[in-house]
Amino acid sequence: MRQGKSLFALLLLAAALIGGFYLAGGLLLWLADTGEMTAHWNTWLRYVQLRSLPPFAPFAHTILLAGGLGLGAPLLAWLLVLIALFRPRRAPHPRVADRPPNRATPEPSRRPSPPGNTSLTRTEPHPGPAAIRAFPTQDTPAMPNKAIQVMSATAALALAATATPSRADDAPASASTTLIRQAREDGLTIAQERYIQSLPKTPGYHWDGYSDKPVKASLGPNAFMFPMNLYDDQIGPDFQGSVALGLYWPELDPLPPGERRAAHYFEKYQDRLIHVAMYYVDKVPIDTLLATIINESPNQKFKQPPDDPSENRSLRIKGDPIYGLTPYYSDLKAITAYFNAKGIPSDRENVVRWADDWYLRYGDDGALNTVITCMTREEPGSVLKDRVLVTPADVHPGSCEHAFIIPEYSLDIRITYRRAFLKDWRAIEDRVRSLFATYHVANTDRLRKPQP
Repeated sequence: MRQGKSLFALLLLAAALIGGFYLAGGLLLWLADTGEMTAHWNTWLRYVQLRSLPPFAPFAHTILLAGGLGLGAPLLAWLLVLIALFRPRRAPHPRVADRPPNRATPEPSRRPSPPGNTSLTRTEPHPGPAAIRAFPTQDTPAMPNKAIQVMSATAALALAATATPSRADDAPASASTTLIRQAREDGLTIAQERYIQSLPKTPGYHWDGYSDKPVKASLGPNAFMFPMNLYDDQIGPDFQGSVALGLYWPELDPLPPGERRAAHYFEKYQDRLIHVAMYYVDKVPIDTLLATIINESPNQKFKQPPDDPSENRSLRIKGDPIYGLTPYYSDLKAITAYFNAKGIPSDRENVVRWADDWYLRYGDDGALNTVITCMTREEPGSVLKDRVLVTPADVHPGSCEHAFIIPEYSLDIRITYRRAFLKDWRAIEDRVRSLFATYHVANTDRLRKPQP
């Protein structure tokens, strides 16, 4: 019997390890946002071996975290099963007849029974209800309190994880009437409304709902009064002051106020989003910033290896000009060979992840003015048909990151959109530049002074 339990425990351990490796790989791809869609049993092990290499060094802690969570959960479950499986059973309750008589249990009658009546004959004392409740039966082992606590905690976590945010019409009992009414007026969930009300507020400020009223954004010494609906979340800068704008193809205009929170947003607008992020630069020369993207900046402290074909323009395939840009396509065969030589996973999925195409624009003075990096042309991606974005089944839509600078405000601009919109890059860049020129106020010091 014990050998059978040992064999069962070993089989469970093997299943826990296999499941743990799959779970660790899936968590790693999700946490690191690598773009890899499927986790294999050895995905996490491959990244563990490569975590010391420069391309993977930033993800070293993430790799270890994914392994700890992915392997820890199945092994903990296996340990609990192991404890329950080999937990020694309690000694069986002794037969009541072998125990000294209990005071509460009278001695059996020794008088002879009446003739023909055997129902009154008692050969051993009855244990009594108290004795029966005090001892478990031999076939029913008691569950340890620790196991009950673990099962209760697991059930609570599962319920919490599957809970969905309630709308104002399905408010929790703890929500006040005022909070529910305000959430309905603002079109928010109870949690969203509570969060907005918890934010630090300027004296006299009141949330009036979504609109196109000006909302200030500070970027270094510069201030911009962008319309509220032009912000990516249609509210304003986040709690850290970071600023992101949202335009939508093909009009290159913001959505109407409140449309970002509409139920049909993801279906109707998500693929058309042109996300505009911006960063104030004051620690490095801004005129050399774009060159760092293609590993050619003279001020770059860390440069990629000179023999890496995915990071050096001279090792790429230069193509004919397209849309007013000079393309430098990734060479998948060269990248595969380089990965093999360095011990980096060289499956197509991993190679494509690192093999983006570069589209560059140089000015008449030879300065690099625009850098656009897109998913490699070797992948099909989404296509435009009659100005409608179409993404075939099981195909990654593909995206581009469009970078340029605005020297007069010392801003680094990064725009993200679908690769199918690349043909409109110039219109997108011009539109974004015009937004900063239109809504620039001055520096923040002048804003504090009363206007005449």
